[in-house]
Amino acid sequence: MTKVFQLVSAEPGAGLMTTALGVKHLFEQHGLNAGVFWPVGTANESLIHLVPVYSLEAFNLAVEEQRLYEVLEALAERFDALSQDHDVVCIIGLSEAAKLPQAREFNTLLAKSLNSQVIVVCSGAGTDAQQISSRIKLSLKSYHAINDRLLGVVLNKIGVPLDRHGRIRPDLGVSLDSDGKDYSAGLKAEQLQPLPVPMLGFVPWDQVNNRARVADLRSICDFEYLNEGEAKTRRISWLLVATRSVDTLTKNLKANTLIVTAGDRVDVLMMAALAEQRGVKLAGLLLTSGIQPSQQSIDLIKAALDSGLPVLETTERTYEVVSNFSSLFLDVPNQDEERFTALTNHVAAHLDRDALLKLTERSYKTQLSPAAFRYKLVKRAAQLDNTIVLPEGDEPRTLEAAQLCCERNIAKCILLGEPEKIRTQLKALNIDQHPNLQIVNPIESFHRYVETFVELRKHKGMTHSLATDILQEDRIMLGTLMLHCGDVDGLVAGAENTTAATVTPAFQIIKTKPGQSLVSSCFFMCLPDQVLVYADCAINPDPTSEQLADIAIQSAESAIAFGIEPRVAMISYSTGSSGTGSDVDKVIAATKLAKDKLPEVLIDGPLQYDAASVANVAKSKAPSSSVAGQATVFIFPDLNTGNTTYKAVQRSAGVISIGPMLQGLNKPVNDLSRGALVDDIVYTIALTSIQAGAN
Repeated sequence: MTKVFQLVSAEPGAGLMTTALGVKHLFEQHGLNAGVFWPVGTANESLIHLVPVYSLEAFNLAVEEQRLYEVLEALAERFDALSQDHDVVCIIGLSEAAKLPQAREFNTLLAKSLNSQVIVVCSGAGTDAQQISSRIKLSLKSYHAINDRLLGVVLNKIGVPLDRHGRIRPDLGVSLDSDGKDYSAGLKAEQLQPLPVPMLGFVPWDQVNNRARVADLRSICDFEYLNEGEAKTRRISWLLVATRSVDTLTKNLKANTLIVTAGDRVDVLMMAALAEQRGVKLAGLLLTSGIQPSQQSIDLIKAALDSGLPVLETTERTYEVVSNFSSLFLDVPNQDEERFTALTNHVAAHLDRDALLKLTERSYKTQLSPAAFRYKLVKRAAQLDNTIVLPEGDEPRTLEAAQLCCERNIAKCILLGEPEKIRTQLKALNIDQHPNLQIVNPIESFHRYVETFVELRKHKGMTHSLATDILQEDRIMLGTLMLHCGDVDGLVAGAENTTAATVTPAFQIIKTKPGQSLVSSCFFMCLPDQVLVYADCAINPDPTSEQLADIAIQSAESAIAFGIEPRVAMISYSTGSSGTGSDVDKVIAATKLAKDKLPEVLIDGPLQYDAASVANVAKSKAPSSSVAGQATVFIFPDLNTGNTTYKAVQRSAGVISIGPMLQGLNKPVNDLSRGALVDDIVYTIALTSIQAGAN
């Protein structure tokens, strides 16, 4: 099984990208097929062959339009394809450098959606081991919502040169405290305070390979080239601001120095040109304040320009440029492959190899996230090529959902209704009818099912005349007969009809599967970090203990069919023997029956909801239970409890609920809430198609 590690940071400039690539490189060095997944980032041209799935602009737009769940579903699809081919995948979290307020929230959702384990990358910049320890702990605390997924910390850029204001200044060569004293000797791991997670990497600042190119100055100021020269290959080690006399400046002139000066300092131009000609290969010249040297001055330094000396001109003032200089070293531009490669090797060399390799050998608890569930639902349905009938064919949400299902190859859809009315609706919705979206006029087609209807219901007094009247009026009954006769593979309705109107024809015509004593329903509740099954929330008002056991078994089998590991909690107002009464006795009896009938599945009860779902509560209320605190299937004692609970969770927590899905029928018929959204209908159609495939 692919091991998934997500790298995140809680502070800008920690080196998230290079650390992720360093971890990948370490795995590759030891024979593992490792991949990198980059969900959101700067979508510029990349020489490291790594491009984000979403640009920051596209991601921000999706968040503004409240389409984050669509983003997560699309990422789950792309990630699934990548993970099939790798032993290990390193996910690059959304960087704090993006300055998005939702970065940590998104990283948390991403970890839950892709079922990843998390490594936090922190900056080792600073003068004090205690301060760095506190910063690491704050970073870990910011991801408390996924505390059970946190594997460890990589401390990066230890001993990075800072000025006395705490800004990164590699040109200083040393780090200075507030008194100007050098503290670049470096931090030792043993100086840090004890951490709640292991230290997986202790990466010192790499002064040589962290040098930015002259061309990268574009990230801190707008400039024009007076002479591009070797701007894409020359790197900046030192910064020299030419505010003093040439005599003083020459004493500090070294190779790889970027000289920043006003364009009218001809003396500085001459000094730079002479130094270049005498073998002191400068990084370049940056002329500020929009002052360009005369052509005569340019001609005088032509030899230096011809040798590759980059000369840049900006309208920004010297102070503004120098103030932003530290930003040049926070992140590596995607195009700088040489720097990326060198830093990746440097990071890999300073990671705890043994600790990281052991992480790839561990087993991790897996749970199906909502994004992965929805993606897999659509993917499986698309492989089946089934046809689903939608009796409420002129209902606008149903129309949109049917079109989407056809466009995404989820299913072929048949809309029942008056064709002209449906086409008018399609036009109003600006929808061009898909070739796989069929419109069937009930008035022209009902006669084919009259005899079948009479035969199936003659014991209830059905006549030819009565059947004709019903089928001309009741499109759900007509659709149900189409399903019975095999003309379609499933039926979805309820967007404008009651549950009774939707399911009664199924009870009368489709009936239960052999060996099933009843029909029940379940909802797939898409909580933020996992998908749970709730049952029965729509059909059986007050099931007996025998019926409750059957509902539990049906729901466990539904969970398995849709990729959820079933751990079944029989819900009651009592946990174990904490309460008494006939209602508790019913749940006790149902639990025993369900265990006897399905011994291979974990089933326990009675359990209160909090004991079933919250690990800390489970430890105190049901410490010996194999289900408590980690239930995935919740069986409610009656319809009153089940329906109220699912709606309370759905509305109060903003949870997407898919269903109700009917269980126990010979062929799939599924009901919609009358408040269903277009997406709800799309997923219910997908669900129905998968049920048909199983049949």
